[in-house]
Amino acid sequence: MSLACVTIVVTPSQFAERKAFYQTVLAVLDYKEFRSADNFIGWANPSGIPDFFIITKEESEREPTKNVHIAFRAPDRDTVHKFHAAAL
Repeated sequence: MSLACVTIVVTPSQFAERKAFYQTVLAVLDYKEFRSADNFIGWANPSGIPDFFIITKEESEREPTKNVHIAFRAPDRDTVHKFHAAAL
């Protein structure tokens, strides 16, 4: 069985920065914004399946996601290099 989706929880003050970062790097992998609101954004992979999400919660509601490793599939090494460059 493969992983179906990943959701990262951030505080409202972190949301804009995290959204901008993932918009940039996920574009390299042909991810498209699927749906968004003031406290939520989801992206769909190149097959059109929404599988990566960021939501905001106050720390009193739920602790932000910490110390997580996320890896995305890339079609080739050149794309890996482009992803890395976009992340920096």
